[in-house]
Amino acid sequence: MTTIKLCFVFILVFADVALGTIEKRILKGEKCKKLRQYHVKIKSVQKKTTCGGSLIKPHWVLTAAHCGEQSLEVTLGANYDASFFSKEFFKSDKQTIEVKQQFPYKDEEGNPHDIMLIKLTKEASEKLPKAVLPPVECTRPQENTQVQVGGWGSTDPSSEQFIHADTRLISQISSHFLMLFS
Repeated sequence: MTTIKLCFVFILVFADVALGTIEKRILKGEKCKKLRQYHVKIKSVQKKTTCGGSLIKPHWVLTAAHCGEQSLEVTLGANYDASFFSKEFFKSDKQTIEVKQQFPYKDEEGNPHDIMLIKLTKEASEKLPKAVLPPVECTRPQENTQVQVGGWGSTDPSSEQFIHADTRLISQISSHFLMLFS
């Protein structure tokens, strides 16, 4: 019984180390050639880490809660994979705006979820499109539903390429299992 407990502790420690070093990548993705200027870069001033997000209103960005830091800057209109013509159209609209407030989401029981709203200190340019959110009555997509993911995915941390890929949803249990053994 002691051996089983020690093995379990070892697995938990290994899992924590593995999860701490995993980097999210978009594999086999494609450059975005359409207007996707609602995608933003979120940069931590302290750690110099980068996250992605979506401009949903002139003052508001939707992102993952794990991107939250004490001091953040949001760069809008920075999708360098847009076509030449749209780059020229949006060139004057590239902005870096400081974050005023961060609102990570917690459910009714106080459980945190990995989603957050960021309020910007000033409005984004009117020329920049906003991401379209699903209707309020929208439900969680079922496992194996095809979805599109996007981000500044690369093998270079300072990439300027926005990438998207089609993929299918897997369960959280499956994703934790994959992270342990990848």
